[in-house]
Amino acid sequence: MCIACSGAGERNAEEGIRLLSQAQDSPFSCLLICGFAGGLAAEMAPGSLLVAERVTVHGDKASPEVYPADSRLLALANSVGLPGIDLRRGALHTTNRILISPAEKKALAERTGAQAVDMETAGAARAAAARNIPWLAVRAITDAADQEMPFDFNRLADMDGNVDRSRVILAVLTHPWKIPALIRLGTNSACAARNLASFVEAFLGLLPD
Repeated sequence: MCIACSGAGERNAEEGIRLLSQAQDSPFSCLLICGFAGGLAAEMAPGSLLVAERVTVHGDKASPEVYPADSRLLALANSVGLPGIDLRRGALHTTNRILISPAEKKALAERTGAQAVDMETAGAARAAAARNIPWLAVRAITDAADQEMPFDFNRLADMDGNVDRSRVILAVLTHPWKIPALIRLGTNSACAARNLASFVEAFLGLLPD
């Protein structure tokens, strides 16, 4: 088993899979894509988990790219039981930016029919499909469809697309009234991370040796 963090963004995720596949002596038997996402559907509350049946992305082409998850891995995910954790299956959409407002989320949900949005899965799925690697993605929801982000984190990102903590601190110092919303996001993210870890532990236990 190999664990790696690609960093933020579709390009980093795709490149990460390419580098991992080059570094392995044997092909991957499967790929589990994990991380956070924003909710687009009303039922996707903070802390809930979405197992992606497919991921879509609007690239340079007129029509979106669509990558379906591996059917056997989806069936295996159905066997995961997590009492007290809302685990759903549905569609995921990958974008090149963090969605900040409920209006943005609503517009994307209407356009794509997706239940959640992230920034990496399509890149990883594209790389996996090119190498015939079965894949499954599970995303933990940090912000609901009707919740606005405390800051425009796109403006607080570094050159690699990762949120720069020093910029966040500066934003907090100049906008202290947004601290409660930031604390709420942190609490939601911590819950999402715990639930995601529970899924990964249970799912890995079901994989054949």
